[in-house]
Parts: sequence; structure tokens; C-alpha cells
Amino acid sequence: MKLLCAILLLGAADADKDSALPPGYEDNMWCPPDTCQIYRNPYGYVGGRSSFEKCYDPQSDRISSAVWTGSETDVEAPRGWVEDPPYCTAEEYSECDSDYDCSKHIDYTCTCYASSRYHPYDPCKGDRRSDCNRRECTGEECDYNSATCELNGGGGGYCTLEYYADGGEVRVD
Repeated sequence: MKLLCAILLLGAADADKDSALPPGYEDNMWCPPDTCQIYRNPYGYVGGRSSFEKCYDPQSDRISSAVWTGSETDVEAPRGWVEDPPYCTAEEYSECDSDYDCSKHIDYTCTCYASSRYHPYDPCKGDRRSDCNRRECTGEECDYNSATCELNGGGGGYCTLEYYADGGEVRVD
């Protein structure tokens, strides 16, 4: 019985590692016309596609959430929206060209995040502004993390965090 419990716990831990939704819930991304797809993951989290893949309008420089459809949902995309838009080209949207365009910061909840010098990430943007009273942080929240530039499918880059359990970093910000 103990062996069975250990196997079940190991399997649950392994399944949770990728934290993506099963097929049928996020099969297709829908964006407004004249937008392209970007990937944003300033905290380096794992999860479903809808957490990180967004719609971007190069004309207005605005990022918006997509509508996600799938065989296991009753969600319908708004009329005129584009299914699975292409990734933005590097000319349309790119947060970084190299690791040196990304830097790590501590947000109002004392959590480390990565930001770009081209498209800075504001954790207090929009409706979160009232929640942004700065707490007393230790200043060590970004230890064991490095801000890095990863390429997306369209050639542009996005800033994210990489965690180093041994404390080793690729570079110092």
C-alpha cells in the first residue's frame, strides 16, 4: 500500500510539472483582426497557453487577451476575430534581442519578475493599481533567478526568468 501511495504521489507531481490544460480547452486562439500573437511570461511560470499567449495590435501598441475555444468548451469566438493568428514578427513586437535587454525586478508582492527595456512589464498596470502598495521586501527575492531572452515563433524575443537552484546565474543584472 505504501508503494502504491508513493507511485501515485510521484505521478501527480510529474503531471503537475507542466501544468497545461488537457486537449479540448485551449485548442484555438482567437484575436481581433489586424493583430498578431505574442508570448509574455515575465514571472517564468508554467501553465496553460492562455496564461501567456496574448493578442497584440501593432497599430495601437496594445496587448489584449485572446478568446480560447476547444472541443470541450461551449465558448464561441466573436464574429470577425482571427483563428490562431501568426506570431508577431520581430519588427512588429519584440521585448528583447539578447539577455542584456532583460532585467529582473521585485514587484509589489515581493515576487521576482523579468522586464524588457523595449516593452517594460508593469505588474501594477490597469485594475491592479490599487493593490500596488509596496511591501517590505528582503531584496533577495530575485536571488537564484536570471532574466533571459527567449525567441518566440515569429522571430521576436520575450523576457522571462530562469531559476537556478544552485545559485549560479548566467549573468549579473
